[in-house]
Amino acid sequence: MKLILSSDGASKGNPGEAGIGVVISTEKEVVKEIGEYIGTATNNVAEYTALIRGLKECSALGADELEISVDSELMARQLTGVYKVKAANLRPLANTAKALIRSFKKVSVSHVMREFNKRADELANRGIKEHRKQIKEEPVKTSKSTKEIVEECAAWIKKRVDAAHAKGIILGLSGGIDSAVVAALAKKACGDNVLCVMMPCHSSPSALEDAVLVAEAFDLKTVTVDLTATYDAMKAAMPELIPYGYSNIGPRLRMTTLYAMGSDKGYLVAGTSNRTETMIGYFTKWGDAASDIKPIASFYKYQVYDIARELGVPERLITKPPTADLWEGQTDEGEIGLTYNELDGILEFIDDGEEPTGDPAKIEKVKSLIKKSAHKRDNIPVFKLD
Repeated sequence: MKLILSSDGASKGNPGEAGIGVVISTEKEVVKEIGEYIGTATNNVAEYTALIRGLKECSALGADELEISVDSELMARQLTGVYKVKAANLRPLANTAKALIRSFKKVSVSHVMREFNKRADELANRGIKEHRKQIKEEPVKTSKSTKEIVEECAAWIKKRVDAAHAKGIILGLSGGIDSAVVAALAKKACGDNVLCVMMPCHSSPSALEDAVLVAEAFDLKTVTVDLTATYDAMKAAMPELIPYGYSNIGPRLRMTTLYAMGSDKGYLVAGTSNRTETMIGYFTKWGDAASDIKPIASFYKYQVYDIARELGVPERLITKPPTADLWEGQTDEGEIGLTYNELDGILEFIDDGEEPTGDPAKIEKVKSLIKKSAHKRDNIPVFKLD
């Protein structure tokens, strides 16, 4: 079911107050209206609060497709990830709103023309339904759409393959969101010249099931190489290691496999690391970080989810907790100790050369992770004789 969520902030004629209205409708009729009265000093907080209420209502009504129209261009850009939310009191609300938005199968965000704001008082006096009619007339896209980003990224992959005189792309298909997105982009770029390798290594059955689900969704060629016995043999040869010391063997075996098979076929190895994990060093050096091209390494995790929805990645992969499947019950957020929303929020500030706002302990933890993992991102130091 498709629903339309229209949000507007308009003065109701009361000094020091602003009216925040949210209307949920189908193409033909209003389903529900939500109204708020909150002082202008916290108007942005009120808009986000009302929007979150509206998103939850849409979800409860069973919507899988959503069209969001807001009267703030800045808010629209924040929701689509083009502008970051700098205000500390808004960031948790914005992250909550974006997380709710990602729960829908298909979402579009637009902002209403500024001309409508000039008539806000008049429209508010005539009721929120009338305002909604005005909002629906001229939605304006505020930035490059996710669809355009997908097209550009796919074109970039094709360009890199052609420049290397390669025949196609090979990648590991883990059953996670990142590899699913890269696989779909590679398919869009290279068609049938894409090989996805599923490499179980004491992996959970659900991971393999999700990998198969992705392969079927995008008609991908696949091959399975079970690395369990190889891993066990290496572990047996090094019995003195602490348990954690074995955790990176699997990722490095997988990359060895991809390069062996890629070389045989003349394919480039595509990495699946995103910006968030790269910044904090949440990857295996010479493992999943070793690749010929990195299509999504400039995208934060929340952007990867946006791209996944645009590409049509199966919903099960979008909603399940991200995991590297390093051991039973392992999750990325549990191991890192921060949610991806928290990480993305802090990293955006750091990337822009600004001091992050929010929980000081969490900010310091992210800074520490970046510092300690610098060697994983740097080029290999080479001694040069004076």
